[in-house]
Amino acid sequence: MIGTRSPVTASLSVEVSGRVLPVRIRVSPRAVRLTLRYLPQEDCLTVTAPPGVSARFIRKFLSDHHDWIGRRIATAPDRIPFLPGQTIPVLGQMRLITHTPQGRRGLQMTDTQIVLTGPVEKPENRVRDYLVRLARDTITTQCQRLTPLVEGRIRRISVRDTRSRWGSCSALGDLSFSWRLVMAPPAVLGYVVAHELAHLAEMNHSPRFWAEVARLMPDYPAPRDWLKRHGSSLHRYG
Repeated sequence: MIGTRSPVTASLSVEVSGRVLPVRIRVSPRAVRLTLRYLPQEDCLTVTAPPGVSARFIRKFLSDHHDWIGRRIATAPDRIPFLPGQTIPVLGQMRLITHTPQGRRGLQMTDTQIVLTGPVEKPENRVRDYLVRLARDTITTQCQRLTPLVEGRIRRISVRDTRSRWGSCSALGDLSFSWRLVMAPPAVLGYVVAHELAHLAEMNHSPRFWAEVARLMPDYPAPRDWLKRHGSSLHRYG
Protein backbone atom coordinates (compact mmCIF):
# COMPACT_ATOMS: atom_id res chain seq x y z
CA MET A 1 0.00 0.00 0.00
CA ILE A 2 1.30 3.45 -0.90
CA GLY A 3 -0.13 5.83 1.70
CA THR A 4 -2.96 5.21 4.13
CA ARG A 5 -6.53 6.23 4.53
CA SER A 6 -8.95 5.79 7.41
CA PRO A 7 -12.70 6.41 7.47
CA VAL A 8 -14.01 9.80 8.46
CA THR A 9 -15.43 9.53 11.95
CA ALA A 10 -16.21 13.12 12.93
CA SER A 11 -16.31 16.67 11.57
CA LEU A 12 -15.20 20.03 12.92
CA SER A 13 -14.53 23.41 11.38
CA VAL A 14 -12.08 26.26 11.92
CA GLU A 15 -12.09 29.92 10.92
CA VAL A 16 -8.95 31.26 9.27
CA SER A 17 -8.72 34.78 7.83
CA GLY A 18 -12.49 35.05 7.71
CA ARG A 19 -12.91 31.68 5.96
CA VAL A 20 -14.58 28.70 7.60
CA LEU A 21 -12.84 25.46 6.67
CA PRO A 22 -14.33 22.03 7.33
CA VAL A 23 -12.08 19.63 9.23
CA ARG A 24 -12.30 15.91 8.61
CA ILE A 25 -11.19 13.68 11.45
CA ARG A 26 -9.71 10.30 10.59
CA VAL A 27 -8.94 7.78 13.30
CA SER A 28 -6.08 5.42 12.52
CA PRO A 29 -4.92 2.61 14.83
CA ARG A 30 -1.41 3.08 13.41
CA ALA A 31 -1.23 6.80 14.21
CA VAL A 32 0.97 7.70 17.19
CA ARG A 33 0.32 11.44 17.09
CA LEU A 34 -1.97 14.00 15.48
CA THR A 35 -1.13 15.02 11.93
CA LEU A 36 -2.68 17.85 9.93
CA ARG A 37 -3.08 18.34 6.17
CA TYR A 38 -4.64 21.05 4.03
CA LEU A 39 -6.34 19.79 0.86
CA PRO A 40 -6.54 22.75 -1.53
CA GLN A 41 -8.55 20.81 -4.11
CA GLU A 42 -11.35 20.46 -1.56
CA ASP A 43 -10.52 23.55 0.52
CA CYS A 44 -10.62 21.57 3.74
CA LEU A 45 -8.37 20.21 6.47
CA THR A 46 -7.84 16.64 7.59
CA VAL A 47 -6.62 15.54 11.00
CA THR A 48 -5.39 11.99 11.47
CA ALA A 49 -5.59 10.92 15.10
CA PRO A 50 -4.85 7.83 17.20
CA PRO A 51 -7.88 6.10 18.73
CA GLY A 52 -9.25 7.70 21.88
CA VAL A 53 -8.23 11.30 21.19
CA SER A 54 -10.96 13.70 22.31
CA ALA A 55 -12.55 16.40 20.14
CA ARG A 56 -11.42 18.96 22.72
CA PHE A 57 -7.78 17.91 22.28
CA ILE A 58 -8.14 18.11 18.50
CA ARG A 59 -9.63 21.63 18.73
CA LYS A 60 -6.61 22.74 20.78
CA PHE A 61 -4.31 21.10 18.22
CA LEU A 62 -6.02 23.08 15.45
CA SER A 63 -5.80 26.30 17.47
CA ASP A 64 -2.07 25.74 18.05
CA HIS A 65 -1.58 25.34 14.28
CA HIS A 66 -3.67 28.35 13.27
CA ASP A 67 -0.70 30.20 11.75
CA TRP A 68 0.48 27.09 9.90
CA ILE A 69 -2.97 26.67 8.38
CA GLY A 70 -2.97 30.31 7.24
CA ARG A 71 0.41 29.90 5.56
CA ARG A 72 -0.63 26.74 3.76
CA ILE A 73 -3.78 28.39 2.44
CA ALA A 74 -1.82 31.42 1.26
CA THR A 75 0.78 29.34 -0.59
CA ALA A 76 -1.51 26.62 -1.98
CA PRO A 77 -1.41 26.32 -5.79
CA ASP A 78 -4.50 27.32 -7.70
CA ARG A 79 -6.87 24.61 -8.84
CA ILE A 80 -6.74 23.89 -12.58
CA PRO A 81 -10.16 22.79 -13.89
CA PHE A 82 -10.68 20.44 -16.82
CA LEU A 83 -11.91 23.25 -19.07
CA PRO A 84 -11.01 24.38 -22.61
CA GLY A 85 -7.98 26.64 -22.50
CA GLN A 86 -6.37 24.79 -19.59
CA THR A 87 -3.26 22.62 -19.95
CA ILE A 88 -3.09 19.37 -18.00
CA PRO A 89 -0.66 16.45 -17.88
CA VAL A 90 -1.67 13.09 -19.34
CA LEU A 91 0.84 10.25 -19.16
CA GLY A 92 3.45 12.85 -18.24
CA GLN A 93 2.82 15.00 -21.34
CA MET A 94 1.21 18.45 -21.04
CA ARG A 95 -1.87 18.72 -23.26
CA LEU A 96 -4.12 21.68 -24.00
CA ILE A 97 -7.87 21.14 -23.63
CA THR A 98 -9.66 22.54 -26.69
CA HIS A 99 -13.23 22.50 -27.97
CA THR A 100 -14.38 22.18 -31.56
CA PRO A 101 -18.17 22.74 -31.66
CA GLN A 102 -18.55 21.21 -35.11
CA GLY A 103 -19.05 17.51 -35.62
CA ARG A 104 -20.35 14.72 -33.47
CA ARG A 105 -20.02 14.73 -29.72
CA GLY A 106 -16.72 13.11 -28.78
CA LEU A 107 -13.23 13.42 -27.34
CA GLN A 108 -9.87 12.77 -28.93
CA MET A 109 -6.37 13.00 -27.50
CA THR A 110 -3.31 13.94 -29.52
CA ASP A 111 0.32 14.39 -28.48
CA THR A 112 -0.41 18.00 -27.52
CA GLN A 113 -4.17 18.34 -27.07
CA ILE A 114 -7.36 16.91 -25.64
CA VAL A 115 -10.00 17.85 -28.19
CA LEU A 116 -13.67 17.98 -27.24
CA THR A 117 -15.98 17.95 -30.25
CA GLY A 118 -19.68 18.62 -30.70
CA PRO A 119 -21.98 20.08 -28.07
CA VAL A 120 -20.52 20.32 -24.58
CA GLU A 121 -22.56 20.96 -21.45
CA LYS A 122 -20.14 19.80 -18.75
CA PRO A 123 -16.62 19.67 -20.21
CA GLU A 124 -15.04 18.96 -16.82
CA ASN A 125 -17.07 15.78 -16.45
CA ARG A 126 -16.25 14.62 -19.97
CA VAL A 127 -12.52 15.12 -19.53
CA ARG A 128 -12.52 13.51 -16.10
CA ASP A 129 -14.51 10.48 -17.31
CA TYR A 130 -12.06 10.07 -20.19
CA LEU A 131 -9.06 10.19 -17.85
CA VAL A 132 -10.64 7.65 -15.49
CA ARG A 133 -11.25 5.25 -18.41
CA LEU A 134 -7.71 5.81 -19.68
CA ALA A 135 -6.32 5.17 -16.21
CA ARG A 136 -8.30 1.95 -15.85
CA ASP A 137 -7.17 0.66 -19.26
CA THR A 138 -3.52 1.66 -18.74
CA ILE A 139 -3.31 0.22 -15.23
CA THR A 140 -5.04 -3.00 -16.27
CA THR A 141 -2.59 -3.42 -19.17
CA GLN A 142 0.35 -2.89 -16.84
CA CYS A 143 -1.03 -5.42 -14.35
CA GLN A 144 -1.56 -7.99 -17.09
CA ARG A 145 2.00 -7.45 -18.32
CA LEU A 146 3.53 -8.07 -14.89
CA THR A 147 1.12 -10.67 -13.48
CA PRO A 148 2.98 -13.67 -14.99
CA LEU A 149 6.06 -12.57 -13.05
CA VAL A 150 4.47 -12.47 -9.60
CA GLU A 151 3.30 -14.92 -7.00
CA GLY A 152 -0.30 -14.67 -6.00
CA ARG A 153 -3.36 -13.86 -8.00
CA ILE A 154 -5.27 -10.68 -8.83
CA ARG A 155 -8.96 -10.91 -8.04
CA ARG A 156 -10.11 -7.40 -8.95
CA ILE A 157 -8.68 -4.10 -10.21
CA SER A 158 -10.42 -0.81 -9.44
CA VAL A 159 -9.58 2.87 -9.87
CA ARG A 160 -10.73 5.59 -7.48
CA ASP A 161 -10.01 9.19 -6.57
CA THR A 162 -8.15 8.50 -3.35
CA ARG A 163 -6.50 11.47 -1.66
CA SER A 164 -3.83 9.94 0.53
CA ARG A 165 -2.72 6.80 -1.24
CA TRP A 166 -1.84 5.91 -4.80
CA GLY A 167 -2.54 2.21 -4.60
CA SER A 168 -3.47 -0.64 -2.30
CA CYS A 169 -3.54 -4.43 -2.32
CA SER A 170 -5.73 -6.61 -0.11
CA ALA A 171 -4.89 -10.09 1.13
CA LEU A 172 -7.55 -11.41 -1.27
CA GLY A 173 -5.82 -9.92 -4.30
CA ASP A 174 -8.03 -6.85 -4.77
CA LEU A 175 -5.96 -4.01 -6.23
CA SER A 176 -7.05 -0.38 -6.10
CA PHE A 177 -5.34 2.61 -7.72
CA SER A 178 -5.79 6.36 -7.93
CA TRP A 179 -6.94 7.31 -11.41
CA ARG A 180 -4.78 10.43 -11.11
CA LEU A 181 -1.73 8.27 -11.81
CA VAL A 182 -2.66 8.59 -15.49
CA MET A 183 -1.45 12.20 -15.30
CA ALA A 184 2.00 11.14 -14.04
CA PRO A 185 4.84 9.95 -16.29
CA PRO A 186 4.28 6.33 -17.42
CA ALA A 187 7.21 5.08 -15.32
CA VAL A 188 5.54 6.46 -12.19
CA LEU A 189 2.29 4.65 -12.94
CA GLY A 190 4.33 1.54 -13.68
CA TYR A 191 6.10 1.82 -10.34
CA VAL A 192 2.84 1.98 -8.39
CA VAL A 193 1.57 -1.08 -10.25
CA ALA A 194 4.79 -2.97 -9.47
CA HIS A 195 4.58 -1.85 -5.83
CA GLU A 196 1.07 -3.21 -5.38
CA LEU A 197 1.75 -6.42 -7.28
CA ALA A 198 4.76 -7.03 -5.03
CA HIS A 199 2.33 -7.04 -2.12
CA LEU A 200 0.78 -10.21 -3.53
CA ALA A 201 3.98 -11.92 -2.38
CA GLU A 202 4.89 -9.74 0.61
CA MET A 203 2.12 -7.91 2.51
CA ASN A 204 4.62 -5.60 4.21
CA HIS A 205 7.46 -3.22 3.38
CA SER A 206 10.30 -5.50 4.42
CA PRO A 207 13.60 -5.86 2.53
CA ARG A 208 12.08 -8.90 0.80
CA PHE A 209 9.20 -6.73 -0.40
CA TRP A 210 11.52 -4.11 -1.90
CA ALA A 211 13.57 -6.88 -3.51
CA GLU A 212 10.34 -8.03 -5.17
CA VAL A 213 9.62 -4.49 -6.39
CA ALA A 214 13.17 -4.32 -7.79
CA ARG A 215 12.68 -7.63 -9.57
CA LEU A 216 9.52 -6.32 -11.24
CA MET A 217 10.93 -2.85 -11.94
CA PRO A 218 14.72 -2.58 -11.50
CA ASP A 219 14.76 1.21 -11.98
CA TYR A 220 11.96 1.93 -9.51
CA PRO A 221 13.84 4.47 -7.26
CA ALA A 222 13.55 7.32 -9.79
CA PRO A 223 9.76 7.10 -10.30
CA ARG A 224 9.28 6.54 -6.56
CA ASP A 225 11.19 9.77 -5.88
CA TRP A 226 9.12 11.61 -8.53
CA LEU A 227 5.94 10.52 -6.78
CA LYS A 228 7.21 11.73 -3.41
CA ARG A 229 8.25 15.09 -4.83
CA HIS A 230 5.48 15.81 -7.31
CA GLY A 231 2.58 13.47 -6.57
CA SER A 232 0.61 16.01 -4.57
CA SER A 233 0.54 18.33 -7.60
CA LEU A 234 -1.70 15.88 -9.45
CA HIS A 235 -4.52 16.82 -7.08
CA ARG A 236 -4.51 20.37 -8.45
CA TYR A 237 -6.28 19.22 -11.58
CA GLY A 238 -9.99 18.80 -12.00
